[in-house]
Order: sequence, then C-alpha cells, then structure tokens
Amino acid sequence: MKKIAIIDPFMVSPSIHCFNHLVTQLPAQLTYHQPHRIGYDTLRSQTPDAFIVLGSASNVTENELWHRELSEYLLNQLEHKKSVLGICFGHQLMARAFEAEVNFIQPDQEKLKGTRVVTFLEDFGRIPKGTELKFALTHQQMVKQLSPHLVEVARGLPHDIIRHKTLPFTGIQPHPEGSAHFCQNNALVEGEPLVQQVQKDGLFFVREWLETF
Repeated sequence: MKKIAIIDPFMVSPSIHCFNHLVTQLPAQLTYHQPHRIGYDTLRSQTPDAFIVLGSASNVTENELWHRELSEYLLNQLEHKKSVLGICFGHQLMARAFEAEVNFIQPDQEKLKGTRVVTFLEDFGRIPKGTELKFALTHQQMVKQLSPHLVEVARGLPHDIIRHKTLPFTGIQPHPEGSAHFCQNNALVEGEPLVQQVQKDGLFFVREWLETF
C-alpha cells in the first residue's frame, strides 16, 4: 500500500473533512502534516511515496517565506522521484516554482465558486483524451501562463490540470479531494446529486493519479 503525505497549508481552518474523506476512499496509507505551522519534523519522520498538497486561503502572489520553504521541500522530493499532486494552492505554488505565471483570475479579484467541467487534452493514466469530468472549485487565482517545463493536461479554464515534462508533478486547479462538507460549505455546490457527482469524478481523478503516477 502506498504511503501518501497530505500537506494542509490552511490559513483559517484545517481541511480535516477533506483529509478524512480521502482516508476513507483511497487505497493508501495517508498521514496529515502542517509544515507551515509546526515545521517539517512530521514529514521527515515519514517515508512517503508521494505527496498531496491541498488548498489555502493564502495567495501564491504573496510570496511568503513559508511558500518558498514548502516549494523548495517539494522540489527536492520531486528530484528524488517522489510524486506530488498539487491541488488549488498546491497547483499554483508548484507551477510558480516551475516559472509559470500565477495571478488573479479577474481584475476585481472575485473568487470563483461552484463546479467546472474539464476536458482532458491527453491521456491521463486510464482517463482517455476527450474525457469530461466535473469538479468542485473555489479560487481567485489561477495559472495564467505555463513555462516551458509544464504541459497542459486538461482544461475548463486554461491550465486547470498540468504536469511537469520530466518530473512526477501533477497540478489541478479545482478540488477533486472535496468532502461533502467542503463542496457544500466552501465551494457552494448546490444539491445532493451534484455534490455526489463532483465527489465521484474527483475521486476517479485522484485514484488515477495514485495508481499511475
């Protein structure tokens, strides 16, 4: 069973609901970490096979010291062939580390919430090119321009899912890890059928990443 370190760079409330959702749904051994608050000892005491970096109310453009420390830690793990899945903030953080442009979606800095359908532009594990999946989302920044190191995998908005050309990094702007609580209270997804759909599609994506990358 793969060992996955979940990094939660939260600012207001920890993503415990999402972590518990992943624990119950993924065929992996998951551990929970807050390096920006309590340091990296909990990560150094583990030997994870891969990392999932969750969202945050902090914006990548703030360029905080802990942003740089986290991206440097993850770059080192990638160089040692440990896979990293960046979600929302994690997606933007690592895209910026790979010299992509990240900024606000709109001049008024309004946050997008709800759901978005993304279409795969290439095969992703067993997800064939042309597949459409629907994800929950809540974000006000996005990857605006890719660097030569990165490739777009799928889009609803540009660069919704990306990967590194040579290192085992995958980034996704929406929230495939979203628990029912997160979908309803953070992303403001309305109606039980839609909540169930985005959770189903989200877990399908995360499981494919887990199995393939």
